[in-house]
Amino acid sequence: MILGPIAVLVGILALGGTLGIVFSVRDQRRVSQLHELTVGGEVLSQRRAEQSYASFFEQSQTTLSLVNDTLELAKEANETATQSMKRRAEEQAEAIEERAENLLPKIFREGDFEKLVYDAENRSKLHSIGDELKAVEGFLRLQNIDFPRHVRFVKAFDQFLLDDTEAALQGFRQLSQSNITGELRRFTLFWHAYICTTVGEYSTAVQIFQDDEVGLEKDNTERFQLECIIAETRFFERAKLLRETDPEEFEDTPLGRFQKVAELLDKLSLLALEVASSKDEHELGHVSLEIARTRADMYLWIAYDHERLDLPLPETPREAALNLSLLSDPAAEFARGELTLPETDLSNTEPGGDAESTQRDGEAVLHAKSDEARGLGADVFRGWALRHALEICKNQKNPNFDIRFTLAEALFMLGADSAEKAFIKAERALGGEFGDYLEKRRKVSLRQSELICHSRLLYLRKADKQEKESETRHVQQSERLARVAVSEMRQDRVTVFSQIQKRNVTRAEMLEEIADIVEQDHLDD
Repeated sequence: MILGPIAVLVGILALGGTLGIVFSVRDQRRVSQLHELTVGGEVLSQRRAEQSYASFFEQSQTTLSLVNDTLELAKEANETATQSMKRRAEEQAEAIEERAENLLPKIFREGDFEKLVYDAENRSKLHSIGDELKAVEGFLRLQNIDFPRHVRFVKAFDQFLLDDTEAALQGFRQLSQSNITGELRRFTLFWHAYICTTVGEYSTAVQIFQDDEVGLEKDNTERFQLECIIAETRFFERAKLLRETDPEEFEDTPLGRFQKVAELLDKLSLLALEVASSKDEHELGHVSLEIARTRADMYLWIAYDHERLDLPLPETPREAALNLSLLSDPAAEFARGELTLPETDLSNTEPGGDAESTQRDGEAVLHAKSDEARGLGADVFRGWALRHALEICKNQKNPNFDIRFTLAEALFMLGADSAEKAFIKAERALGGEFGDYLEKRRKVSLRQSELICHSRLLYLRKADKQEKESETRHVQQSERLARVAVSEMRQDRVTVFSQIQKRNVTRAEMLEEIADIVEQDHLDD
């Protein structure tokens, strides 16, 4: 009985052990299979990863090649486009240069520096080329294309006409320093110097004008123009210095002003004779008028009186001035056949030297030193100077507006009956002076001229109530237009030619002059 349970227990244990061994072997087999499956899966996974990496690398290589190929194509396309754009830009620059080359030499051949300004057709054509250049200028700069020489001239000149004076000054200065020759260089130097005069750099302007004169023949239109504008520039400089001089150091009288410019008047008088006797084939009419205008302007500057801007000289000094002899006018005498040309070279005759030497004193210089001149009263001297301006203007054939206006001013200040008719003619001529693309400083001067014309006519017509009312309205309108013209000037340094003082003044001085003209006593009568 005891062994039975033990046997059963032993059997059960044996069976459990057998089952444990069986299950253990089975588990080991499953673990082994699982391990094999895991290892196989990992191997397969690594193989798939390897294949994927290999495929990715191969695809990357293919993609990189495609990218490189694409970039290369893009580069080639960009280079092609760049070359195409550059060629197009060069073609546009060449086309504009061709237009400029076709226009400028025609103007250059006429031998007249200032025809670029006073000829409306030339101004319009130059401005048209300037507009075309501005339309493509940014495109040309992006392509690093340098502007051709004629285009650079047109651009600087167009900037000057559009009141961008500082940019124009820089443009002409840079162009003058470049490798240009012939008439393009002469015109560049002229306008470089001219713009210097507009900003008050008179000494610099004279030096450039003199450099421009080198190599010119004696009987040459361009030399005549340069000599005239050199004298005028020196006059502007002396007038400016006189304005700035301490009154205690120099008495600002008509005689004092005459002494300052007597040498220049002698030089211009001889220059007028050279032009009158010139054999140059160029048209000398404009040059002759410019010389006459400059001489007459100097005489009006001598006669300037701030206290009597809008009133004629008193009758007594006017009559006294009529009894004084005038300085000779060689050009007028030659034109009338009253003078034969001297054998000496006129261009080498310089006023201001020893009276007994070949560098003789001119008539104006000698008169400025004379006791007769010192003994004249201020108003009598003014009358004498006004008579000179009057005679110079009367002797000009085909007078332009400036000559007509100066003639009318001289007649008015001398109390002549013909002053009214002269101002009517000047006012009519004034209408033809305005036009497109005219420099703004010139427009201001013309507007001031218009105001002066109507102010003078108002004084002359004040006895007629209807005429007085009409001219009063004209004066008010002219004043408004003159002030608007001044306000349109953008450049701070640019000066304006005053038709009252006959010299360059600042914008502030011009506004003061406009106010002085309309505030004269007779406007309120």
